[in-house]
Amino acid sequence: SIGSEETQDRNEMVLSVFVHTGANLEEALNLTATEVLNALKAADHGQMVMIPFPSPQTSKIRHRASTTGKRSVPVPQSTVIRWARYIHTTRSSCIKGMHGDDHGFLLISTKTGRQLTAGSPAAILRELSLAAGLQKPINTRMLRSRFLLNACAEIKRNHGSGVTMAQSHAFAEALQWMTG
Repeated sequence: SIGSEETQDRNEMVLSVFVHTGANLEEALNLTATEVLNALKAADHGQMVMIPFPSPQTSKIRHRASTTGKRSVPVPQSTVIRWARYIHTTRSSCIKGMHGDDHGFLLISTKTGRQLTAGSPAAILRELSLAAGLQKPINTRMLRSRFLLNACAEIKRNHGSGVTMAQSHAFAEALQWMTG
């Protein structure tokens, strides 16, 4: 990735949020620093951290850091610890440097300290794709699909091919709940 250290850190966060949560664009943009830190505090040592996202009924990008109905996605604790480090260092530095209000969003512009716009993740992922030498740029949909395929593969590894119809139905419901 190119740009300042703050930009590189933020770009790594953008990629990490999409890779580890399977979030859609609105969910990722609306995730707050407080939600991440509270989820990390609530997790037992060495456990998965349940990252909360707005319920699927919340369809518009919000402009304040509060939400009601939520679903949660398990993320490895080591990953969320890196997110917390970003919150306390890079993100905090960007907010202070802008002398503006902190609206609480995790993914912010390093130039303004405000919530990323809907087009920002696509531009960031294009930049990261070019820097990695990929022929075709990655996008949020590809990362969401990758997350879902990995979740399915993990379940198959854990339960083998002897899955009953009831287990398949339970899996479908759990997958639908996780993905909104």
